[in-house]
Amino acid sequence: MVWMKSLLPSEAPMGFLYTYDQVRRGEVPTLHDFLQTRDLALEMLTASPSVVTAGVMGSVAHGTPSRGSDLDLLTICRTQGEHEVSTILLEIRKLAKARHVMVDARLLTVQSGREGHHFFGPSFLITWRKLMELGAIIGPPPQLFIWGMAPTIAIEMARKIERNLSVIMALEHEHRSLQNREAKLDTFLRRWHRSNIRPLHFYIRLGRWLLWLRYGRLEDDRAASVISSIFQDRHFSFLHPLYREAHGLQKEYDILLERAIANEIPRHEYEQAIRRLALESLRVNALLIKKTNVRVVRDSRLQLERVA
Repeated sequence: MVWMKSLLPSEAPMGFLYTYDQVRRGEVPTLHDFLQTRDLALEMLTASPSVVTAGVMGSVAHGTPSRGSDLDLLTICRTQGEHEVSTILLEIRKLAKARHVMVDARLLTVQSGREGHHFFGPSFLITWRKLMELGAIIGPPPQLFIWGMAPTIAIEMARKIERNLSVIMALEHEHRSLQNREAKLDTFLRRWHRSNIRPLHFYIRLGRWLLWLRYGRLEDDRAASVISSIFQDRHFSFLHPLYREAHGLQKEYDILLERAIANEIPRHEYEQAIRRLALESLRVNALLIKKTNVRVVRDSRLQLERVA
């Protein structure tokens, strides 16, 4: 059974796990592909009178994407122009797909933003200011159109961690219930990849939330800086063994992917390694977020309740 064919569609989200066929067809984006797509997307959005403000977030905004990145786009449009801007974003996705770049595009109308129908918290006020300094945002500051945020960064981050805890625990429970039946396992892994929790990237996202929660700011949200900050902080020493394991899995996959690109590894060996890495990362991610919830989030909520 060639399990990876059923694990991921041909347009699998970047930052997940590439299929062997994707690699051999050359569907792995380069740094140039990301930066070219970023510039094109902002150019297309700038040209629309319905776009109030738009920006690129994440590693592409910093000019430091990896093969596991995607293009994070935030667009706020005039309420009456939602259909027009949706069409532009669809065209951006098509152009990005030709470069094998996945686009995570989020669109808000001015009305929905001011009514609080969004997922942004106060940490984004700081993040957006940095992105404006990088030239990654066009138009006025997005915070002018975003109301109804969480009252504090600590509450915002605690909510993020608790939401992801629920998702990962559900995935873990589903995996245990499969009793290692291969066909159902492949279906489960495919569903996991679509759950917006990138298997080999989750520990970095969690690290960002932890640093925001502890310090109320994040000076550098690039992956290497986040990992370094977590290891240097003794407050997170109880997570260090799991972070070493998660980072080791990421490095192992990076080497595996480079070997596949160079055609130095047969299909069956690559696919077996991917399956093992996927399941190992689920185990590590589950342990990471459970320990985080017990040692960090609960303590944080208790402190907030005392202050209140």
